[in-house]
Amino acid sequence: MRRIVAFALYQPLFILLGLAVFVGGGLWAFNNLPVEAFPDVTDTQATVIALYPGRAAEEVEKQVTVPLEVALSGLPGAVRMFSHTQFGLSFIIVTFNDSVNGYFARQQAIERLQGLDLLYRYRMRGAGQGPRELRTYQDWVVTRQLRLVPGVADVVSLGGLVKQYEVRPDLARLRDYKITLAQLSQAIQRGNANAGGSYVEQGRQQYLIRGIGLFQGTEDIENVVVAERGGTPILVKNVAKVAVGSVPRQGVAGQDDDDDVVTGVVLMRRGENPSEVLKLVRAKVDQLNQTGLPGGVKVVPIYDRTWLIGKTLTTVFTNLTEGALLVSFVLWLFLGNVRAAFIVAVTIPLALKSPIAGVVVERNLNPGQEIRPDNQGDKALFVVSDPTRLWFLLDVAEKDIALVKPGTDLSLATTSLGDQRVKGRILHVADVVDPQTRSVKVRGTVEASDERLKAEMYIVAELRVPAPGGYLVPARAPTRRTPITSSTTRRARTRSSRRPSRWGGRRCSRC
Repeated sequence: MRRIVAFALYQPLFILLGLAVFVGGGLWAFNNLPVEAFPDVTDTQATVIALYPGRAAEEVEKQVTVPLEVALSGLPGAVRMFSHTQFGLSFIIVTFNDSVNGYFARQQAIERLQGLDLLYRYRMRGAGQGPRELRTYQDWVVTRQLRLVPGVADVVSLGGLVKQYEVRPDLARLRDYKITLAQLSQAIQRGNANAGGSYVEQGRQQYLIRGIGLFQGTEDIENVVVAERGGTPILVKNVAKVAVGSVPRQGVAGQDDDDDVVTGVVLMRRGENPSEVLKLVRAKVDQLNQTGLPGGVKVVPIYDRTWLIGKTLTTVFTNLTEGALLVSFVLWLFLGNVRAAFIVAVTIPLALKSPIAGVVVERNLNPGQEIRPDNQGDKALFVVSDPTRLWFLLDVAEKDIALVKPGTDLSLATTSLGDQRVKGRILHVADVVDPQTRSVKVRGTVEASDERLKAEMYIVAELRVPAPGGYLVPARAPTRRTPITSSTTRRARTRSSRRPSRWGGRRCSRC
């Protein structure tokens, strides 16, 4: 310790240079820190969403929800299950205890993890455009463009009228032409398709042949041939009326005094940087408003978390500055030394550098919770870790202990990586064998830093072992002649030779 202090006193330039590098690294880490205004304190959940279009809630409950509940019941670590069924939709949430991580829950439920976070909300505005037209732009233009933004998990559309083409049969005309509803439906399905006709050659050129049959409007549907009577084709318009309608709505969306608006909600993937994703979303919205939408149609933001994130950072800086000034004043008041107070004040922001450069993996604090020394004890508020540096812990069977040694390279695999492998290296082998499992604990490091492996994942380690040398011979073949043991090897039908040999392990009762 004295040498360190003496070195710091006699080498001030080196110490200041190291301090500058340390502070610069902290500022860089802080600028790239994914700031979350609403910390995720919910339990680990796996969500299963099943669609059964056109079916009543009772049928969806019996045919979809109940079988899914039976299949999901009894998952390891599951504490409760919630299900909701409505017209054409089944929604099931399985909640796990705190010891279960999200990756394990997702693998167990065989569904994607409910890790979405409301990030940005907007509404569609357009002069002279009705709810059906605005919803069409939302579903076919805006949603598809926003889903291309990195970090966006999904875009949910709310409100408006979903456009559909309706064919309303005339039962009297169907009866006169002796056409059934099934024939009418099959004719419409056959008519809404393209066809390929290979190609034809003219000279040195090829011309592709294709038939365009996809519906472009109501007129195309009306001219579909349903049947033929006496050489005269019967068209859809002869037996039905085609019109533009809307899918029956299950609810509406409103804003302020407007009771019927078209809105969209942008959901962010768990673990993404909200500031970066918001920046990309706003850039995409500006691009859509300038060139991606017809004249008069605009995407207008309703909710943007950028302001809240900025307010959170301002609060952190304010509290840090006021705390440093207060500590400096108290030290100066009691010590009467300005330099001592300044040194202590400088260490406050430097002490924050370490937790900034990491990822929060555990939170023991809820939003709005009061922090006091008597209710926290020695429990940490947040646990920060570096996800690029991982350890692995293996259970090696007793019969394979001789194969694992410190420094041995392994190949690590998991179900989420498929055929991909990650390299690892053994660092330590435990000294005792677990009497219950008859296995020994082996600890090592993961060499990859691309975050393909996540903490708390289940892995399988593969170790390449060279094949044992030598030959297997019958147990009666070797003859012991002191002090040499030899075995007879036949080289031809009439020739044989005796070679010195060394006894190895007995592999079976005869060899």
